[in-house]
Amino acid sequence: MLAKSELNLAQAQAFRYPGASPEDWLDPNLISPETRQLVEPLIYRDGDYMMFSDIELVRDEIGSDDELRKLSKTLFRQPTMIAHLSVGSSTDLDALVEYWGRGGRDIKIRPLIESVAGGGTGETIDVIHLLPKFAQEHLYRYPTFSDADLNKPALVNCLWTSLNFFRQNPDDRFLDAAVALKTLQENYFIIETDFKLGDILAFVDREGKIFHAAVYIADDIIFSKNGISSMAPWTLMTIDEVEQYYGWRSKDTRVIVHRRKDL
Repeated sequence: MLAKSELNLAQAQAFRYPGASPEDWLDPNLISPETRQLVEPLIYRDGDYMMFSDIELVRDEIGSDDELRKLSKTLFRQPTMIAHLSVGSSTDLDALVEYWGRGGRDIKIRPLIESVAGGGTGETIDVIHLLPKFAQEHLYRYPTFSDADLNKPALVNCLWTSLNFFRQNPDDRFLDAAVALKTLQENYFIIETDFKLGDILAFVDREGKIFHAAVYIADDIIFSKNGISSMAPWTLMTIDEVEQYYGWRSKDTRVIVHRRKDL
């Protein structure tokens, strides 16, 4: 409940990590036993996620700058997946090229698909090689900021990420939430089935407010940036994992899928 108010930044932007035990999160190889003893009793749960929001409470007790950096690295860790596309001898190559080549990239994608198919039964390719330039340059990475970014209306976020998925060069107009939402409303239409690469999933709460957006990749895998923090990387997650990640925002989440009108 505290996290639902923007006045409570510590709770609204709490560190979170999926897992059954603090041992999954507080790796003894990363932090000292003394630091773990301070942090572990303050961890709380939300569904399958462990949460921690009391960094200010333990900062002074830890004291050492080096140990604080180690704790920060530990708390900011985020799990992701590495997805591979399997191409068999009976695979419809044209269908794969059509799917993964969306956004006018079929000429680039076909040689990759054909090379994997030519390798024999059961050959695979890392999905990152099949994604548009923007996704390739951001997936598994953390944001980097310059002095110029401080003058922008916001830091890179989920809407900026989703709307720039097929763009060669990111459009920073989408850092303005009003512009981003207007673009989603005017340049996209809502679909209910047969999702395709690049469709945008809007996660909506009970009041109809979008609290997160991500890009559909395949199956139930999506390309997501969770939050605006410079320590929040771009990752591949399942739809269910994202719903759980934002479980504190809404217990009655609806997912509305949007597709660009010109694709």
